[in-house]
Amino acid sequence: MNNNLRHFLVSHPFLLKKIFFIKRTMVSKKFNHEVFERQNTNLFNIDLLSEDMIFCPFDYVVDNHAYGINATLKSYSGLDVSFECNSVFMEHGVYFGDYVSTDLAFYKNVPKIITFSETRVNHLRESGCNKTIYPIGPYIQYANNLKSDEENACIKKKYGRILLCFPPHSVAGVNSDFSKMEYILEIKKIAKHYDSVFINLYYLDAQKPDVVQFYQSNNFHIVTAGHKNDINFLNRLRTIIELADMTMSNAVGTHVGYCIALNKPHYIYPQETKRWYGNAKDEKHFAANIRQESSVVYQQETSEVKNSFSVYNTSILNNQLEVVKKYWGPLSPVSQKDINTLLLT
Repeated sequence: MNNNLRHFLVSHPFLLKKIFFIKRTMVSKKFNHEVFERQNTNLFNIDLLSEDMIFCPFDYVVDNHAYGINATLKSYSGLDVSFECNSVFMEHGVYFGDYVSTDLAFYKNVPKIITFSETRVNHLRESGCNKTIYPIGPYIQYANNLKSDEENACIKKKYGRILLCFPPHSVAGVNSDFSKMEYILEIKKIAKHYDSVFINLYYLDAQKPDVVQFYQSNNFHIVTAGHKNDINFLNRLRTIIELADMTMSNAVGTHVGYCIALNKPHYIYPQETKRWYGNAKDEKHFAANIRQESSVVYQQETSEVKNSFSVYNTSILNNQLEVVKKYWGPLSPVSQKDINTLLLT
């Protein structure tokens, strides 16, 4: 959607809610069918799980739907997924530096923000945000494992000790490049201590046959948490992480804190990732992200995380726990009652 149109609609809540009501009425049956079909498929069926998925809006805030965050928090709090929550803006990832979504300014009638940590609260306050902000820790804590104990035991029996890897993921309109062979060699070096390697691909990458084939040619098993519109995204990601014995990546991202929150050690093999944009329009669209990643505070904070995880270790160190608490927030979930109150009021 064009950014100007998006901001116009967000600035006119009555109009947007009406549009969303019509959209929801038209697509909810198909959406629920797609959710059910994907919920009951196996983690290795990346073709189905990454397939484009219809968007079904329940909340006025578009951002809340990304990666099933609103559905996860609603389910945790005892609310139905279809409950219309219009008082909260949910940040959908961990942010470093002083980045603030441009969309946030247009949701003037949304009084509350849910985010990860007190560090993020301070950045939002320093940016001039005067909404009520609730740091609730890593969202993965509120998700459920999609598989039964028996199903998980069968996977572990078949694949043994699992090394789970997170490559940098694609973003629509942004091209990124890193030395894949260098990353592969490091994975294989660590993999000597494990029986199987799982590669968790973002859905846009799982849609690319050349990317999938590259990892499969190295005898790695491909999994995905699914499409960003899938309400089970976080549930599936939790299922994947909980199967692992060790996790690793080559860049700082939300996944780092999620692994630690689920008591899975993590190792970051630092690699330089270069990004470029398809055209001037895309570059303008991501201008805020570009400024964020070049800021001194962003560099300091991401370096702190990277340095804390830059040595392979099969246990979680105290300094790693502290840095995750600093940027991802408390490693214990807020009570069901408190989340329910937050979403209802």
